[in-house]
Amino acid sequence: MDAFLGLFLSCQLLLSAVGAVPLTATTWDSDTSSGSTKFAECTVRTTAVSPSLDQTKPQLPPPSAGLHLKYVTLGRGTQNYTCASPDASTAPVAVGAVATLFDASWISSSLPKLLDQVPPLLEQISLDNLTSAAGAVKIARGTRGRDLAIGKHYFLNPTTPFFDFRISGLDDWAATQKNASVNAPAPSSADVDDVPTPDVAWLQLVAKDGVGIKEVYRIVTAGGSPPATCEGQASSIEVQYAAQYWFYG
Repeated sequence: MDAFLGLFLSCQLLLSAVGAVPLTATTWDSDTSSGSTKFAECTVRTTAVSPSLDQTKPQLPPPSAGLHLKYVTLGRGTQNYTCASPDASTAPVAVGAVATLFDASWISSSLPKLLDQVPPLLEQISLDNLTSAAGAVKIARGTRGRDLAIGKHYFLNPTTPFFDFRISGLDDWAATQKNASVNAPAPSSADVDDVPTPDVAWLQLVAKDGVGIKEVYRIVTAGGSPPATCEGQASSIEVQYAAQYWFYG
């Protein structure tokens, strides 16, 4: 996976150098009448940038009318579970997730076919290495734009996923709730014994409170599902995962 991390970093630097795609966290311009949306340093056609909702059966509902895409990110972190007792009669209970959100606007706008291939690879790269790579890109770019790590994701309680972009100087945040869920289309990751690990479900979330964000999609997931039972498990379980997160407001 070191080769992919190198490719990730190289692409960021190359695109930044040629000015083809901004490496900043950006919001969609309010004027979309022309069928295009202006990022900080380039224009991306909104008709060409959309989540791959057609990969599941049934499909998640489409974004609500009147909403506009604001961010495309890659989340990397852990899905978290607890076990009441370490035996086969007990199942892990989901208690939330923690993830860092990396700006993926450069992939979604210029290399959309690559975007769906990234989460399974990202899930196998440590968050520390990704964070270091993001920091290296920021240093190489000097004062141009923001860090690639533009947001944080965690849970306020077991049923309230929270997303916060204020860490990167933006105003947007949202406390959400699940509106729709579908099974991931197929396993796309494997553990150290090469046994397929089911990927967590794809979700549509809606905001209960927040600024600038109304709906969130978690799609193209890799990893994150718990073991079938708590047999031999600790009281707290962290399962590595990666996913695309699409934000509308």
